[in-house]
Amino acid sequence: MATTEPGKSARPLLKVLIFLIMGLLLVVLLVLVRLRQDHEPWKTYQEAYRTTQAQKLTTSLKGTLPEAEIRVRVAAVSQAPLKVKELRPMLTGKVERCLTCHDGLEEIDASHPVEAFGCVVCHGGEGLGVTAEIAHQGLIGGRNPSDLSVADQTCGRPGGQCHAERNLPAQNSVARVRSGIMATMSGVISSLRYSWGAQASDEARYAAVGVKNPRPQPGSLAELLTIPQMGPTAGKNPVDPLGRTLASSGELADDHWRKLCATCHLWNKKESGPSAHSSGCAACHALYNTTATYEGSDPTLPRDKPGYPRHHQFTTAIPVDQCLRCHNRSGRLALSYTGLDEADGYGTPYRKGRPNLEALSGDRDVRHLVPDIHFERGLVCIDCHFGQEVMGDGNIYSHMRHQVEIRCRDCHGSFGQPPQTKILTSADEEAIWRAKTLRLPDLQGREVGLTQRGTAILNLRKENGQMILRSKLDQKDHPCPTISDVTDKNHRLAGHGVDRLECAACHSRWAPQCYGCHDYRQRGEAALDSMLGVKTEGLWQETRDYYRFDQPTLGINARSRVSVVMPGCQVVLTELGPDGKVVAGSDKKVFTGSGIGHGIVWTPISPHTTRTEVRSCQECHADPKTLGIGQGLFQAGKRWAKNTFVPLLQPEINPLGFAWETLVDPQGQPLVTSTHVGARPFNAKELQRLLRVAPCLPCHGRYDDPIWANPAGAFERAKLRAHQQKVSRKLARTGN
Repeated sequence: MATTEPGKSARPLLKVLIFLIMGLLLVVLLVLVRLRQDHEPWKTYQEAYRTTQAQKLTTSLKGTLPEAEIRVRVAAVSQAPLKVKELRPMLTGKVERCLTCHDGLEEIDASHPVEAFGCVVCHGGEGLGVTAEIAHQGLIGGRNPSDLSVADQTCGRPGGQCHAERNLPAQNSVARVRSGIMATMSGVISSLRYSWGAQASDEARYAAVGVKNPRPQPGSLAELLTIPQMGPTAGKNPVDPLGRTLASSGELADDHWRKLCATCHLWNKKESGPSAHSSGCAACHALYNTTATYEGSDPTLPRDKPGYPRHHQFTTAIPVDQCLRCHNRSGRLALSYTGLDEADGYGTPYRKGRPNLEALSGDRDVRHLVPDIHFERGLVCIDCHFGQEVMGDGNIYSHMRHQVEIRCRDCHGSFGQPPQTKILTSADEEAIWRAKTLRLPDLQGREVGLTQRGTAILNLRKENGQMILRSKLDQKDHPCPTISDVTDKNHRLAGHGVDRLECAACHSRWAPQCYGCHDYRQRGEAALDSMLGVKTEGLWQETRDYYRFDQPTLGINARSRVSVVMPGCQVVLTELGPDGKVVAGSDKKVFTGSGIGHGIVWTPISPHTTRTEVRSCQECHADPKTLGIGQGLFQAGKRWAKNTFVPLLQPEINPLGFAWETLVDPQGQPLVTSTHVGARPFNAKELQRLLRVAPCLPCHGRYDDPIWANPAGAFERAKLRAHQQKVSRKLARTGN
């Protein structure tokens, strides 16, 4: 009788048991895989997108179709199958799955169609990934591949196909922007350092991030270094955005800029608030709403978190609101252009029983005044300020005034001199290319305007003897009145030509005026260095004495022309110790320097409040504030040395003793300085000439009065006894 070996009978049972367990595990694994597939994030995003689209479709069709038809159409959208979306862009030929999650994402613009470019060529990342962890590995620039720290890998990628290494200088946008004033901020930095005694001249030495130009043109610079930090950061070796080690200067001006000024340039961004903006190309070309939140259809992007443009789109049609995000401080040009004036913080005028709710960054209120006539007629900033001015022309400049080309006379001419023009030919390859990028009509064979430097103003053309400006925002034509007709009675006053006056001197209706900056710096406390993104020693606070809008004061600019001048940074510094007490010898300190004298500065400017109506003769020749003497009682003495002036407002914090509004004393001796070398207040001789006109104005206050054709002759006649008796009789009749 056969016997069974011990354990053999149990082996088949064990195999069955193992088989059952493995089968069960496989089923569980398949269930888990299925559950995971059903709940993959990309499916959640696609479902959210379809739900949103279905809701939008329901709303748009309501009342236009029968309800049953609407339900069918909506169901077709909401019940569309979920699937991995694949794209093979022509530029790379490689499969990408980015739109699987980013379903509904807007195309960046018509010049960069997604079918041709895809996503990876600009954003980097792993195109085959369908999870954020995989797909976002190797992203370039985070959410913003146009950030200037990485733009040479994206917008300016090598190969000459994008915005670098192209044949025409204007096509190399990345190099132009990195060298331009809005990226370097060299004008602000050099003016600040110059007025604070940190450097001996106004020529720029530093930029937000250093830049070089191996072939500098006349009037430009070869190199700017990255602005240093004030002192070394303990235990750290900080670098600039391009990885270069930062120097230390020991200068308060550098610490002040890095902590209070450094968010308003193209190397930096501001995530929230009315001044929110991105960095790099997106700073201008990606439009933001008032809350800096996303309004588009991509389900992966939050709609309640600031730090996003309205849509994933670029545009070259930049509205004023976009410029206003940065240009609302310092000269406040975009504010003034749109008729907005920063108030003094009172929240008035009241509206609907509450304080004015219109606010700027920094909790500043605004009031509405008369806007610039160009804004009133529908023109935006980019209609005058073209690409070479805004983005740079490839050169490195010390100051904005060196980069900006446009002048009023380029469109309107000057007395006896029509605007300069040129007929474009096929040889003007760069100008014709620029016109195409602006979506302007073919300009070959057309007569276009020129700046004084000879740059073509492509949206300004001459037709049938008429200058016409086309708006880049709405493509609307605006006829430009010219003043070149020699019969123009309003522009032929002796001494008032463009060789002597800037147009803004007469045509600026008002100007914002911020008086007396009192800065405090507390040692031992830390504040955010906006360039480094970390806090460093030194906490700043800035206040002002008072703020006004008023008729502009006049002076002489660096071009030796009469110009509007505004208070620059009239800085008085108080340093505090770690205990909050004033450091000995550092209370209400005015900076001094070998080049500038002291730091109470005024700046020539075009306020961008241009109007067709202009000041009266009395408002210039008989107003001491306009002449720079100040607001108050000016009394002319029998001899010039006996002139007196009593200011209406006494300075509260100016240790130099003169009123903030005063540029010169009653004898014409300058009291203030300027960071524009060559700019100055009116001198004694000029004031005497200006004031000499004042007694004549009660009778001869019109521009077209015949005596102003020969002022010297009129002054000689005024000395005659017969004329003086005639004036006396007239004054007696009028009771004056």
